[in-house]
Amino acid sequence: HGERRGGTIGVWFAFDDVDDWNGPLMIVRGSHKQRLNFSAWRQNRRHMRQAEHIHVQPGDVVIWGESTLHGGARIADWNRKRRSFITWYRDTVHLMKADAYR
Repeated sequence: HGERRGGTIGVWFAFDDVDDWNGPLMIVRGSHKQRLNFSAWRQNRRHMRQAEHIHVQPGDVVIWGESTLHGGARIADWNRKRRSFITWYRDTVHLMKADAYR
């Protein structure tokens, strides 16, 4: 969600079924090309209407680039779980190059 771009991906490992009832991941396809930051997306409802809900089953993996606008949908059934593991991977070579230009 930060302003610095390049070399990072998010990865979501699903442990439960996730659908519209237990708050799926939302992404805006093509948003990585618009170079919008996360705070701008949250303030602009137009982007929220474009978001696609990602439904998954246990064992599914979702990967997205750092510039892809994403978030979690509202949870409609609080009795349902949405267990998952989310991590970020960053290209350390890209980090070293960015630090060299500071």
